[in-house]
Amino acid sequence: MSLKVISEKDNLLFSRKEVALNYEAKVVPSKVEVVKLISDKYKSKPELIRVQKIQGKSGSNVFVITADIYSNQEEFNRLIKKTKKELDEEKKAEEARKAEAEEAKRKVEEEKAAKEEAKKAEAEAKKVLVEESKEEVAEVSSEEEKVEGEMTPKGVPPIEEAGGKK
Repeated sequence: MSLKVISEKDNLLFSRKEVALNYEAKVVPSKVEVVKLISDKYKSKPELIRVQKIQGKSGSNVFVITADIYSNQEEFNRLIKKTKKELDEEKKAEEARKAEAEEAKRKVEEEKAAKEEAKKAEAEAKKVLVEESKEEVAEVSSEEEKVEGEMTPKGVPPIEEAGGKK
């Protein structure tokens, strides 16, 4: 599992380095493995590497890898056209992010509505308690008036308590 450089060319027009490598392995390496190997060897970001082809000969354990290493993300995006599969994956990922954001927003709104509902219910409960206490006070005062009215007949002055005139 050795990696040897066959050729290396700087392409200033496209701001990239074009490399051809020999890789020895028992099985054909995947593009992900190749990208990792190249990024380790050239100390570049894996997302800036495009593997053009991995070519092997029948009965041989040597594979020729052709790849481009771009200098920055803008140049990579400008020059590399995405496949339909990549575009579909990005679209699905974007839709999933939007759905998560909407779900989070909906949950926040539901919590806010629940808090407002709780505040309204509490205010209503306070109103009911105040009204009930007013009714109780009114009942008590009317009962006191009834009791006082029953004790003293009309036209007769109330009897004064001890220590008063008779």
